[in-house]
Amino acid sequence: MGQVTRILFFILPFVIVAPSARSQQPTAVQNPKGISMKSVGALGQSGTGPKVIGGRPANSSDWRASFYSSVPEARCTAQLVGPSALLLAAHCVGDGLEASIEVDGKVYTGVCTQADEYKKDASADYALCKMTVDIPGIPFENVNIVPTLIAKGRLLLLTGYGCTAPGGISDGVFRVADAAVALLPGEREPNTIITQDKTAICPGDSGGGAFIVLSAKKRVAVSVNS
Repeated sequence: MGQVTRILFFILPFVIVAPSARSQQPTAVQNPKGISMKSVGALGQSGTGPKVIGGRPANSSDWRASFYSSVPEARCTAQLVGPSALLLAAHCVGDGLEASIEVDGKVYTGVCTQADEYKKDASADYALCKMTVDIPGIPFENVNIVPTLIAKGRLLLLTGYGCTAPGGISDGVFRVADAAVALLPGEREPNTIITQDKTAICPGDSGGGAFIVLSAKKRVAVSVNS
């Protein structure tokens, strides 16, 4: 977790940036190739450990639908949002190219399509990969379908397999962090949500989700880290 957050909403495409720290946001590395990802659920993290830049280690068993790539040119995060639908950032994978995910030692593949608007608007930074088969044994994330849930001051739970300092590299820990919405889409960029807080995302978190926690057992994904 770093100090700048960009998050992209899928139903109403959004991104998040912290205004006071925006100048620190590193440029996202474009990966024009395919991408291969591993399951966060296989990391065996207990959810305990020191906080780093506001983020806290996640219990990996709570994030079985999340995946990560640690390849330097494609260090990204993604999540299943349906039995065969993988959501990630558009800059993480080439349009029309393949994503592969590893679950319990078995590899599943699918073809990724970048958002149509992404070619003209970099804030529309999301892609959806249609896997060739339903992924067994993974309880996929539910996508928010109530736009009014996104409001100023609302806490979002950010997730990602990113760096521990702005511009840094990953330490191999999948983290979660809370950040409050400061500006809504259209107040800075068409697809941008802006947060103002001590926690945020950085490279490696790209493609990971931001969630609204509705109860102890229910959360909905509202955006994609960009």
